[in-house]
Amino acid sequence: MKVHLRVISSSQTYVGEVDLHPVEPVQNSSRDAKEGAEARGVATMPSQAVRLLYSRGFFGVGRLLPETSNELRKGGYNFSNASISMALRAAEFLQVRGKRGAYMYIQKYPPAGIPPGR
Repeated sequence: MKVHLRVISSSQTYVGEVDLHPVEPVQNSSRDAKEGAEARGVATMPSQAVRLLYSRGFFGVGRLLPETSNELRKGGYNFSNASISMALRAAEFLQVRGKRGAYMYIQKYPPAGIPPGR
């Protein structure tokens, strides 16, 4: 495809011709990448990774932060312990038990019927 251009700037006029060629679509936005990852069951945020563990029944028994962090690392997720801890506390499907420095996280109800990305 050829495009003809004419640009007028102040008292100057510029003309030109450009050849455009089709290319394959490129996934360039981070939002598109995140949506594609969610569709494949891949977490891009600590809260999504915690939800994936929950959907697999990981929190059927009480789990400490180090256990959760290690399990995520086995799956290739390398989120910081601080961000994992925040995601665990914010998860509406988990109950927090224990004392400061030794909190355990256990599911409030079984994960049946809850999709991993929601």
